[in-house]
Amino acid sequence: MFDQPDRADALRRPVLDALAASGATVLLSANIGCRLHIAMGGIDLPILHPLQFLAEHLVEQQSA
Repeated sequence: MFDQPDRADALRRPVLDALAASGATVLLSANIGCRLHIAMGGIDLPILHPLQFLAEHLVEQQSA
């Protein structure tokens, strides 16, 4: 991603296009490298680790 930015962008673009077409409201990834790479593409969605997402929703369930 840092050494070959053009190649990284070419690999990231289809992922961002599919993500935009999916209608997703959040992106989950356990891989920090993937999260950083996708975030550098300028998406407007939150990118969370799956455990962070789960913890947030468990807290919401307990509050309700």
